Amino acid sequence: MWKWLRLKTRMSSGSVFRFSFLLFLLLAPSPALSFGSDGHKIVAEIAHQNLSDEAKLWVKQVLPKGETLAWASTWADRIKRKKRYDWAKPLHYVNLPRDAVSYDKQRDCPEGDCVIAAIHRYKAVLLSSRTSLDQKREALRFLTHFIGDIHQPLHAAFKDDRGGNGVEVNWFGKQKNLHWVWDTGLITKEKIYWKTYANQLLQTIPAEDAKRWRQGASPEIWAVESLQLAKTKVYRFPSSKVLDDKYYRESRIIIERQMQKSGIRLAELLNRIAL
Repeated sequence: MWKWLRLKTRMSSGSVFRFSFLLFLLLAPSPALSFGSDGHKIVAEIAHQNLSDEAKLWVKQVLPKGETLAWASTWADRIKRKKRYDWAKPLHYVNLPRDAVSYDKQRDCPEGDCVIAAIHRYKAVLLSSRTSLDQKREALRFLTHFIGDIHQPLHAAFKDDRGGNGVEVNWFGKQKNLHWVWDTGLITKEKIYWKTYANQLLQTIPAEDAKRWRQGASPEIWAVESLQLAKTKVYRFPSSKVLDDKYYRESRIIIERQMQKSGIRLAELLNRIAL
């Protein structure tokens, strides 16, 4: 205590500020990564690289100066702590029955509070000539985020376990829930900088796949794709619930493909909106 006081008296006010700020950075908890950070930025960067010149200009005009599509993609998660945005929390996912083979609006999203309805809603806002710049800005941020969400298989899965949040697993010696694994663990385990990761994924997208992903897809189709992956891949882990290297390798291939799909489909949608 006394050493700190003596040190403080010898410092200038500017030095004290810099020292205190450095101490804050060292002690502050690291922000949690999720598909809402690295994953979403990867999707947005893939999309950005596939935008037409017209769409790039349009995005630049809608977003505030200096805000990239990658930064905009994480906004919908950053506002979750703000009570005035509580209404938006159900828009990140859609709950489907375990025996479902398709999406039923009346059954699965009767009030329009799900990710599928949200994508349609914010697409309409961006296409409308009657909406303000502020409304379009919010819509673009939401749309960019939700197209990423719907391609994470557990964002279109089961209500009874809250999209895997209620499934505890052992992830390389740590107790985690299954949703966290697919949001975060699979993407960040190799500790690759998100922009480098995005460029790696961009370079490995087969042209024929990209062409197919661009054609006539809809959020209803994307949700069912995610549901099928949840059923056939995500929940196929050992009864011990210890996720081993085999599960990791196979699942990482799936989540990388989903990020590639999501980026290409987001770009295609924004290219059409910008026409």
